[in-house]
Amino acid sequence: MQTRHNEETLDHLHHSMISEFSKTLEMFSLNTTESQLFVILYLSDEQ
Repeated sequence: MQTRHNEETLDHLHHSMISEFSKTLEMFSLNTTESQLFVILYLSDEQ
């Protein structure tokens, strides 16, 4: 049960990080979808 809670917390954190990072990128004329894709690819490369 604790593991499930941890996974949900981690998923929420990951989604929040993508959302906040993509908002920053939108200031550089990327649309929401492009920004989110960039963040996802950036984070996947970092792992």
